Amino acid sequence: MAEETPILEPKKSGTTKTVIPTSHVDTIHDATFDFSGQRLATCSADQHVCVWDTKADGQWECTTKFPAHKGPIWRIDWAHPQFGQLLVTCSFDCCVSIWQENTRIDSAGKHTLQWDKEITRLDSQSSVSDVRFAPHYYGLKFASCSYNGYVRIYEAKDIMRLNDWTLSHEFQSLNGASSICWSQSSLFHMLLAVGSDDPNAAAKHIGIYQLHVPSNKWRSILDEQTENVFRKVNDISFANWMGRSYHSLAVGGIGLYVVKIKPLENSSSAESDFHYTFQHIPLREVDKQVVEVWRVHWNITGDMLIASTNERRVTIWKQAGPNNFEIVKELVASHDSFIPAPINPAFQTGLTAAKQDLPHQETS
Repeated sequence: MAEETPILEPKKSGTTKTVIPTSHVDTIHDATFDFSGQRLATCSADQHVCVWDTKADGQWECTTKFPAHKGPIWRIDWAHPQFGQLLVTCSFDCCVSIWQENTRIDSAGKHTLQWDKEITRLDSQSSVSDVRFAPHYYGLKFASCSYNGYVRIYEAKDIMRLNDWTLSHEFQSLNGASSICWSQSSLFHMLLAVGSDDPNAAAKHIGIYQLHVPSNKWRSILDEQTENVFRKVNDISFANWMGRSYHSLAVGGIGLYVVKIKPLENSSSAESDFHYTFQHIPLREVDKQVVEVWRVHWNITGDMLIASTNERRVTIWKQAGPNNFEIVKELVASHDSFIPAPINPAFQTGLTAAKQDLPHQETS
């Protein structure tokens, strides 16, 4: 059954309800706004990407839809606008692809916009579960994680040659890697966080890594006590820095937490590469009736956290103190807002083709 964007019914007044009748014919796995908030990109199990633009009346219009992969597309992300209109996608077909919006002139002399594939990297042996562009001050690069635990970082040395990306780093992280994100501070050391939804309760479900500049290798910095808090992680997100003395990392899965990552103040610059304090703040702990958090996202100032769950609920949390978050609004999706659509028969065909195209070994 296709998944249409639901109507969100607020428990309190003052919330605007918007319905987007999507062009997808299967489950939508990810939706993300661009830097300005005026464009929206969605990806689906129907192997297509849709790009939406706001019209003058405030409504959303699907301006582009194109086939992007040979299997379900898990995640999609926008690059910073200083690099142009770029999207990156990842899929069950083990590929990561870069897309650029270009202007074309047709035979009638009319200018049209078209999304072109710049490059596809097939370096993974398993499904690529997440992909994220780095903050723009790190340059044009992105990180991906695969379900077999590999993290890969690619970099465009020349932003005018988007068909040339270098695999700059590759390391083994967590089995069942489900999500990845970059830290958002240009003054602290660069960090990467990886979450895992591995069903094995004894497995590690979160990893935080820092680039050790002298060796040019990524190393784990997370302490064992914090690692053992998490049972399953579906999504993670670093908050924008905004001058704080620590990083804030939202972790959603079985339970919802905020992890404060603070460099030790009494460490020398060399020692502080791998010396941090960690504090986890439970917003919603595991209870008898397990409710899974599927997506987490911060507002631009990093003091409000939005979380969606498997019970059709979106909760907005606001930081009320150094270690305290309070619910300011909850939105519940109505059951009659999901509009059925026919299943795309090409989905199963594409899935079979993707399995046949899997590489036989990991490549660097």
